[in-house]
Amino acid sequence: MIETYDLPFTDVNGSPMILKMNFDITKRKLSQDALRKEQFHALAEAMSQIVWITRADGWNIYFNHQWVEYTGLTLEERYGHGWNKPLHPNDQKRAWDAWQNEVHNNGSYSLECRLRRADGAYRWWLVRGVLFFNESGAKTSGLVLVPTSTRSSRLKKKLGYQIFIIVV
Repeated sequence: MIETYDLPFTDVNGSPMILKMNFDITKRKLSQDALRKEQFHALAEAMSQIVWITRADGWNIYFNHQWVEYTGLTLEERYGHGWNKPLHPNDQKRAWDAWQNEVHNNGSYSLECRLRRADGAYRWWLVRGVLFFNESGAKTSGLVLVPTSTRSSRLKKKLGYQIFIIVV
């Protein structure tokens, strides 16, 4: 990455000139990005919420320990498109389609689905997704899942904690 500065000046004859200075800022930007990721991971691990990160294609790249404890999935099971694996089989396609629709249409969604706990029991969650863009214009997505005790078109009761999914 190159950062350019134009410095106007006049030469010895009084003619206007511009001195262009280019600086390679790649190391600085990479260092800043690494620090942001490190800070995010520290925050995600300190939170009581379940957090995971996926790329724009839905491929998982990060999970915090709350996700691991709740789902009981192994490292191999949770990476890739692992965010979809603990969903009830009847909810997996609907959740995937909602997420894909959000990504392709720059929108948001809300749906109820069942998420399997480590003990095998399913619990209803409200999944809400919102699409975000990073500073370079690439799509990112933030999703929030809130557990519910019963299935209903409107959530009657909110329990426990929230899950955040962020696509980078």
